[in-house]
Amino acid sequence: MIPEILSALINCTECEPSLISFSQELQRHCTAGDFVEDFNVIVLEAPEMTENFIREAFIHVGDSTDQKSIASGLTKVLEMDKVIFHAYAWAENKRSIYIISKQGASQTHDQKTRKHTAMGEKPLLNEYCVMAQIAVHPTTYDMHGHCLGLCTHLMRSYCTQCKTGCGMCNHKSGLLHMQHLHWGEGRPTPKPATVGFCLWVPGMHAERACSTVQPASMAHIKRLLTSNEEAEKKLKHGLKMNMHQGIPAKYDIFGTDSAKWDVLNGSDFVSKEQWDPLLCSLRAASLTLAKNKITSKRRRIKDDK
Repeated sequence: MIPEILSALINCTECEPSLISFSQELQRHCTAGDFVEDFNVIVLEAPEMTENFIREAFIHVGDSTDQKSIASGLTKVLEMDKVIFHAYAWAENKRSIYIISKQGASQTHDQKTRKHTAMGEKPLLNEYCVMAQIAVHPTTYDMHGHCLGLCTHLMRSYCTQCKTGCGMCNHKSGLLHMQHLHWGEGRPTPKPATVGFCLWVPGMHAERACSTVQPASMAHIKRLLTSNEEAEKKLKHGLKMNMHQGIPAKYDIFGTDSAKWDVLNGSDFVSKEQWDPLLCSLRAASLTLAKNKITSKRRRIKDDK
């Protein structure tokens, strides 16, 4: 499918020469088999890409970091149940990388897919191809802790979904966010906080199921995250709640060993029925003592007057 898209762009008479040249470079790497699609290989060998790089590549001067071209790109990536297609390849001079990724369109473009889904279920997302070339700065173990390289700026990009394919759409930021979320235990770069909420990352268990067949009383709506900062706050809040309130659970400390249960129910241990009268007596004595203190305090106040 990717070679057909590139061939169509190359043979299109309305495309600009720069886009045709870009497509020819991608096609040459595709033909040579340079593109790497395996998740584990991308994790171990792809250059480092930070969230700040994504913001700097798509944010406009004076705009917020929560603008649609950035936040919506991350949201669409987190909504995906699996990776449709995502691959990268190094340029000949090793100073840049090419990325080809398939993303999912928004639901406003998926009305025609409703007939292919079950009644009441979320419609299938239309697929579209995004391509980009990103400059990479060499890194060293002494300065950066790895020699993978560091993405510095976006050189060229094209989106097949948008009419202005070279514009700053949120589909291209989705490509960068997907590359950013390719993270594993063996990768020397910091773990993005949003990885924990991404279902297609191995080992993660984010909830992304959607069904409107169930009653409304059983529905749970969870807002997707829009940045690493928001993900970190949510993770820290969850740890704080578990630390202070605890996780409700029942533990069977004796298991199925009947001998231990016989010892617990024996005469050496005080049963609940023996504890109840003692607790009631202590409670009554405590109340009596409190009343006596209040009475004596009132008497002293009266005598002073």
